[in-house]
Parts: sequence; C-alpha cells; structure tokens
Amino acid sequence: MPDNNQNNQQAFAQLNTIAAAADHEKAALVAAFKNQFPDHTHWLEMIDQQAAETPHQQILPDIPGYQISRMIGSGANGSVWHAHNKQGQAVAIKTPNIWLTNEQITRFKHEARLLARLDHPHIAKVIDVGEYNTAQGCLPYLVLEYIAGQTIDVYVTEQALPAGQRVELFLPILQAIQYAHQKSVIHRDIKPENIIVDAHGVAKLLDFGIATLDADATRAMTQLTQTGEIVGTLAYMSPEQITAGGDLDSRSDIYAAGVVLYELICGQLPYQVDASRFFSAINVILNEPPKKITRCLPGIDPSLAAVIHHAIEKKPDQRFQTALGFATDLQAWLKGEPIRSQQLSQWYWLKLAARKHKALMTGAALAFIGLVTGLVFAVSFALKEQQARALADQKAESNRQVVRFINDLFVNADPTHNLGERITVKQVIEGAQYSVAQDLAEEADVEAQIRLVLGNVFDAIELYPSAISQYNKGLERLTDTNDLYFELATRQLSSLTSNSEFSALQEAIDQLSVELQSAPLNSVEKQRFNNRILFEKATYLSINSQTDEALAVLQQLQKQADLSFQERMDVDKNLGYIHRDLGELEQALSIFERLLNQAEKQYGSNHPITLDLLQEQALTLRQLNRLDEALAMYQQLVEGMTTNYGPHSLSTLLARINQATAHMYAGAFDKADEMTAELLPLMIEHVGPMHQYTLTLRNIRGGALDNVGKWDEALALYAETQDLFLNSDSKDNMNTINIPHNMAVIYHKQEKYQQADEVYRQHRPRCEQQLTLKHPLCVIMADAHAAIKIALKEYDQAAELLAYSNPALIETFGENHPRVAASNKRLALLKDQHQ
Repeated sequence: MPDNNQNNQQAFAQLNTIAAAADHEKAALVAAFKNQFPDHTHWLEMIDQQAAETPHQQILPDIPGYQISRMIGSGANGSVWHAHNKQGQAVAIKTPNIWLTNEQITRFKHEARLLARLDHPHIAKVIDVGEYNTAQGCLPYLVLEYIAGQTIDVYVTEQALPAGQRVELFLPILQAIQYAHQKSVIHRDIKPENIIVDAHGVAKLLDFGIATLDADATRAMTQLTQTGEIVGTLAYMSPEQITAGGDLDSRSDIYAAGVVLYELICGQLPYQVDASRFFSAINVILNEPPKKITRCLPGIDPSLAAVIHHAIEKKPDQRFQTALGFATDLQAWLKGEPIRSQQLSQWYWLKLAARKHKALMTGAALAFIGLVTGLVFAVSFALKEQQARALADQKAESNRQVVRFINDLFVNADPTHNLGERITVKQVIEGAQYSVAQDLAEEADVEAQIRLVLGNVFDAIELYPSAISQYNKGLERLTDTNDLYFELATRQLSSLTSNSEFSALQEAIDQLSVELQSAPLNSVEKQRFNNRILFEKATYLSINSQTDEALAVLQQLQKQADLSFQERMDVDKNLGYIHRDLGELEQALSIFERLLNQAEKQYGSNHPITLDLLQEQALTLRQLNRLDEALAMYQQLVEGMTTNYGPHSLSTLLARINQATAHMYAGAFDKADEMTAELLPLMIEHVGPMHQYTLTLRNIRGGALDNVGKWDEALALYAETQDLFLNSDSKDNMNTINIPHNMAVIYHKQEKYQQADEVYRQHRPRCEQQLTLKHPLCVIMADAHAAIKIALKEYDQAAELLAYSNPALIETFGENHPRVAASNKRLALLKDQHQ
C-alpha cells in the first residue's frame, strides 16, 4: 500500500508540473508522464491541452415571459440568472453555456426534465422548462425557485448556533438528498454554497447543475478544471469522484454531505488543501486521513464525531450507504440514543449470517431473490447444538455442583406447568436462569460456570441477546485471572458477532486483547484464547468489507503451529467465505473441496462438520451454475440429516427446502412445486405456523406456483404470507419487501399494470430505505417497475428507472445475465417509443 501511495504522489507532482508548464513544453511532459505512469493516463484529461477557456456569456439571454436582470452564478455547464416572471415573482433561470457540445446540450435537456419531477420542501423547485432562440441556435432553459438568504455556513456562524441546532438545520438537507436518490438523481456538487437558509430559517438544496445519472466523473472533472470551478468544489468531492476510479453512485453525495456537516460543526474542512497546487490537493484527499474533528473541536460529543467521520470514509462501502442512514444516526444523537454508525445495513447482516450460518444463499442466487433468506441454517443449527452440548458436558464434569444443577434443571422440568403438551429447551433454560443468582450467591465460580452453560445453550438456539446476558453475568462474578473468565469472554465475542452488535464487538475485542496480555495464564492457554480473539476479529473485518485486513489476520492464524484440527478448518473456511464473497468462486470451491475430504477422513460422511462442508460446496457449485453436481450434494445432505436427526427435525426439513430451491434454480419448477407442497404442512406441524422458516417457505412456495402458472393461487398465498409476516417477530425480514415484488411480477404477467404499479410505488421506497440503492433487490424491483411504466406508456418515468437499474444490474450480475438481457430489451423498446 505505501508503494502505491508513493507512486500516486509522484504522479500528482508531475501533473502539477505539466499544469504549470508553458504550452510548448507540455507535449514532451505529457509523453513522459504516459511512459512513467501508464495506469494514470486518464488523469491527463483534467488538463486537456486543447481546452481554451471561453469567456462566460456577457449578453443577457432573451427568454419570453421573463425579465432577466443580472447573472448570479456560472459554472462548467451553464449560467444562472436573476429574473422576474410576468407576475413579478423572483426566479432563477439556468441556461447552458453556448460552447457545450450537442451531447452536453441533450444531457442538459434530459436533466432539466428529470429535475422538474423533483418535488421536495427542501429542494429549490423547478417552475418551468423550455427553449429560447439565440444566435447560436435554439437552447434550453430551466426556471427555478429563487431563494434569498445566506449560505448555510455563513448562517450558522452569524447565528452562533450550538452543535445540536446546526445538526437540526442540516437534517432536512439529508432528507432532500435521500428523496433525490430515490428518484435516481445524484447531485454531485453538494457544498455550503449550494445550501441556502431562507428568511424563515429553512435550509434548501440548490443547483443540481451537474446532477446526473452519468458516471463519467473524469469528464465532469475536466469541465470543472477548465472553468476554474474546481477550486471551490474539490474539497467536497469524494475520492471516487476525483479519480473516476469506479462508477459514481449516491454514496458520493453522502461523502460531500459529511464534509459539509464537518465544516458546519468544526468551522474548517477535514482536509487543508492548497487550491493553487491542484494535484497535490487531490493527493491529500485520496491518500491522507482527514483531520480528526476532536482535534479542531476538543469538546465535541464523541458520538457526533463518530457519525461525521463515518460519512467521510474514503471507501464507499465503509460509509453510510444511504442519506437516510446518515440522518437516522444524527436523529439518534439528538435524542441521546445509541448511534448505529458502526453497525451495518441489513444486507451486511445477511452477509454475516452467511458466515455464521454457513449455508445462506446469496450472490448469484438472486435469480430468485429473497426466496431463501433465513432457510439455510440446517447444518449449522445441528452443528451448534452438538458443539454446545459437548462444551456443556465438558464443563459440567469439572464441578459436581454444576452437574447437580443441570440434573435438577431437566429432571424436575414439569410439562404440566406449561401451556403445551411438551416442554422445550428454551422454556427450561428461561425458567432456570432466574434462580441461579439466588441459589449460588456464595459460589462465584460455580455460578460463572453455569452462566457459561446457559449462554452456550441460548447461543445454540440462536437467542443471542439472552446468551450475551448470561455471559455478562458470569463475567461480573470473576476477575481476569483465570481461564473461565476468558472462556466466557471469547464465547461472548461469538454471540456479539451473531447478533450484529459490531460496535460492542470491536470494543470487546480491543479490551480482551489488552486483558489477555497481562493475565496470569500459561503460554498455551494465552495462545488458545488469542486465537479465538483473532478469529472473531477476522470475521468482524470481513463483515465490514475490510477484506485485506481480514485476510491478513487469517493468514496470521494459519501460521500458528498449535492450532487444533478443528481450529485450522475454521480458519480455512473463513478464507473460503471471503473468496466466495469476492466472486472468486473457483478458489472458494477448491478450499471447500479440500476441507470436505479432510472432514470425511477425520469424522466420517455423516458427521455434522462434514455435512456443514458439504453444504458449503453445494452452495458454491450452485453459484458456479454447476447445478447437477449441486443437486447431487443436496440429496446427500438430506440423507445425512435424516440419518442423524430423523425425517421431521428442523435441520432435515431445512435441508429439503434448500434442495427444493436448488431444483427451482435448475428450472425444474414442477419438481419444486411438488416438494414445496409436501414440505409446507410438515413445517407447520413440526416447527410451527408462525416460525420464520415456515413463513419463508410460504414465499418459496409462492415462487414455485408462479413458475408453473398457478398465478391466482400464488397471489392468495403471497397476500396471506405478507399478513403473517407483519404479525410475526420478523417484521424486518426481507420477505416483507420481496413478497410484494413477487406479487407485482404476477400482476405484470396478468397484464394488470395498474395493480403492479401501485405495489411498486408503495414498496420500492421502503426497499431503498431499509436496504440501499445498490442492493440487488432494489435494483431488480426498479427494473421490473420500468417494464410496468412502459406498459402504461409512462415513458419518461421508465427512462428514469432504467437509467438507474440497467447499469446496476450489469455491475451486479454481468453483461450476459438473463436479467441484464431483459433490461436491455426494455431499453431498446423505450428507444423505439421515442423515435
């Protein structure tokens, strides 16, 4: 990494030299730059040798119906004029610069139509769109609401507002940004000068002049450089916008908004850049860390500082994924509630589940998006039960008092004291935990040991908050001087990871690492607990998209000579998960194949660890589209589960559901229909009608019915399932978003376009709020909604949706995916309609 930064700095220095050189010297310098920095030649576009700055328009444009008085601003794309309409209302009129190309004029017209549909109380309204005659030909214009007031930075300074009021003033701007993003509009020039506070103290976002769906950041940077506008804008640009290192998306606006809020709170920018040294300034933003806000404002609340710094992370994946997420944390701070900046969106929680529950169907599995969420815990559920029992047995044997407690716990459990015929492990454990503190008040070590057992059982049945609580109570009874303390603490790390408590997890890892260094344990015990800490740290880093750091930790673990066979397998499995998440499927498959062979030799073909790895290999094969091999492995998995746990255990039923879903991926819809019809009553009987896995199976069953043409039956099942989900404990389940999409798809097939349009208008905003604009489900819904808009002949809205969904589908699934082919057909159909 340092070598790369040094190379960038050398390139920036050379670019500064080229920019300052005389015209006759530039050709040789450019040639030398291309030879020395071949990977950075696109940066030369920002100092185009042929670009000659053209003076801004000096003659007031003559636009019928408006009396223009003066120019109030100009930039790379156009000028803004102060004017009055026939009613005497003050307005702002934006016109394109006369030297723009035909392509740029066309884009101006498109963006004008796009912006005219934005209607938000904190966005300057578009009043009129039209064309006027000039000596150079007919040009478009855009009439906007004129807002008299002060820029937001000047306003907060003159009013001497405290931090809380500055945040309250800024929040509506984030709401406006979120609204624009939902309309697929990226502002791309958020800065204090474009946020005006009017006479009523209301902040409004102005100037979507370079707002666009086009991701060609280098071209925009070139235009800004040529007009000198970059001097005032550069400090607010995200790293990806500056370098054109990847497609721009809404997260670039979030970065800029974060810089604005940093400046409003701190009174200065996070980077001190010298505008006269353009490329050196770029180097600072790309490679140097921002100045910690606590250094310029020592008294700032650390939580507010954390929120602002989270918004200006250099890597888009590490920032807030939506403006709504940014605003939600600020609102939580204002209320004195815990912030969630270190936690992740639901999509990342699902990635966590993929690692912790080993068989979650993600990635390429989105061909039937959302149908399998939460249904792939079959192997890990059984594996965790066995591990928890083994650990509980081991600890119980070490203390007769613990043995006696557990014996009494289960022997004395009386089903007649419960409302059902059978008593569950959950009921026994929940009933027992309340008596532990009273019965063992004088036995700290024994209580801590029992808390460990109870925590392990709660973790095994996926009641993670209860598990964490038990571990905490056990830790409160001990000091960090014995191995039981670290046994509890490291087990707690695992439960924190499973429960997505990432802020607490990071803090616990740091604290435990320090405590372990000074603990009076022998070197073997210290290494054992340190390995556990490193393992959870690798998981944390991986979930937070810090892939390089996670790989480094796992490689460090691989070098440990004293790892047990199981620990070494766990490390290698995590490497497999990372490769699979990165789309490196062949590498992931190679790892899982090797581990499966080792497990079969060590444990046998039906051991839970072996079945766990069998599931991983089947999932990877399915993502590689090697469906015949995947189906054969799923059959082997079902047989192994049936042998171990019986035909009606949850583990076996979930394995069969995974198998049915694999048949659906393979196009065997009749088989999937037959299997889901058989499985649904079994899940209702043996697991329960309101269990989240039963409800999710209903969704899968609906997909099977849809694909065999039983549309009315599928719609009825979807509607019933949606109601059940909303009355269950799984209200935030992705199925509550996916089910309406599935219903809309059927309405489309039935040519009930109005019903489908209503479904998408109601549920697409919720998808984008709960997940992100880039989430595959939101992209798929937008593309399907575009098809509905085409059918309704609402072509402008269809174009707006496809401008967002088509490139996002290509990025997610690749050029040759059927979803991309269908989206391309919609684009072609739309083009035909406009001709």
